[in-house]
Amino acid sequence: MIYKSGDYKNSNYRCKCLVIGTGAGGSVAGALLSQHGHDVIMMEEGEFYTRESFVPDVGDSLSRLYRNHGISPFFGRPTVNFLEACCVGGGTVVNGALIWRPEPWILDRWAVSHGLTGYGYADLERHFITVEKDLHVETPKWDPDKNLNSLLIKQGAERLNWKTVPVPRAAINCTNLNRCMAGCPAGAKQSALETYLPRALKNGVRLFSGSRAIKIIHSQGVAREVIAEVREGCRKKRITIHFDELIVAGGSVQTPFLLRRSGISKLAGRGIQFNYSLKVAAKFDRAVHAEASTPFTLQVQEFLRDGLIINVSQFNTMYLALALTQFPDEVLNNVIEQRDRFALYIGFMASLSLARLVNCFNKSPFVWYAQKQADFERIKMALRRLATLLFESGAVELYLPVAVERPVCSLSELDELLNQIRPEGLDLVTVHVMSSCPMGTDPQRSVVDLDGRVRGMKNIVLCDASIIPSCFGESPQGTIMAFAHEVMTRQIKRVGC
Repeated sequence: MIYKSGDYKNSNYRCKCLVIGTGAGGSVAGALLSQHGHDVIMMEEGEFYTRESFVPDVGDSLSRLYRNHGISPFFGRPTVNFLEACCVGGGTVVNGALIWRPEPWILDRWAVSHGLTGYGYADLERHFITVEKDLHVETPKWDPDKNLNSLLIKQGAERLNWKTVPVPRAAINCTNLNRCMAGCPAGAKQSALETYLPRALKNGVRLFSGSRAIKIIHSQGVAREVIAEVREGCRKKRITIHFDELIVAGGSVQTPFLLRRSGISKLAGRGIQFNYSLKVAAKFDRAVHAEASTPFTLQVQEFLRDGLIINVSQFNTMYLALALTQFPDEVLNNVIEQRDRFALYIGFMASLSLARLVNCFNKSPFVWYAQKQADFERIKMALRRLATLLFESGAVELYLPVAVERPVCSLSELDELLNQIRPEGLDLVTVHVMSSCPMGTDPQRSVVDLDGRVRGMKNIVLCDASIIPSCFGESPQGTIMAFAHEVMTRQIKRVGC
């Protein structure tokens, strides 16, 4: 049963297991718990939207599907805008459906640095297989004639002798609408809305949409109830949900914010890691018709160990315009007129800089970070690598996420620009945030133990991006879901919840 605004007639509710969050981790938790016959309530601050409600207007989608209309800044120099989903299904609804298994060396590194025994590649492989089966993950075969934006950088990378790999995606019969960021109206993208949540609802889960967890009430290491705020038309009211077991999966900002507000963990939110998203619009010497292409088909992994990957991005006129907000109107209008010759590419670069929650007493979290000089230099290097690839692929103009009013047309122009820019001149975004409540064996560094249980609490488990030990460049959805499967398997065995 799905509760929406107006459906909350009572002030008190009761369940065996309460799951806060319905994204990559929470949806897995709700499905697995209900599969074992337990009474489950799932809470989601955002509203419930069906595929029929997804519209092509990106501005409207940002307003409805994202927190704060798509504006959730990490304050610093420069400010980094976090595009944080706020809807039933969470980030799985608005991402590009990329499902990667982390490289074995990444998992080995976590075993050494955080003591994550039991989370090696061999341990998690069965969960990766399950996730990929549940989400119908496959590497799509794309027609080069219809995906010239991918073919060109594949050829450019081959000339540079750079490694490229096809992208595994959670999608069935993708119709190339290029609207992943705004929700897939065709239902091709296998988000939680199409997979784990229907399974949970079929098993009897009560889904509370438009329900924001305000505080966890606890004593003597046991959490007993959550105070939540729900919408009743134009007004809000508070309800109380009583439970035996609490699973928190609100994401890497909201999860530590709730723990800190509830007086549960002072360490939560101290070391937030993220990927910088560096989007570049490239103009080619021919029409590439990127708007009709298959999104996210190819990835350049030559610099994966440096924390940098390069993707072909989704494309339409609105996304192109959003990538050029720092340019004058006359430049933007000229680009739009020639949009058939343009394509969008994105570099994801793992940050060395850490963000942290500063004030946890307001209604919304305040996140601050200090960019390390090393990150600034790495961003410039990443932009040069992107430019090298794109010029080698036939681009004639590049529009960079930098506060300039003209494109660059050569590597020499780019080098001149990079020598002049300052950190505040960068236009930075992040869509991948993790590590705010890391898992580990050291109580001084980790918020949760190897079972996902919050230290000092007997019945609170985390299973979202916050427990991932460190940022690793790739889209983390597959890793989050594999960790969630392992954590919930241990939870079910431990207490039978």
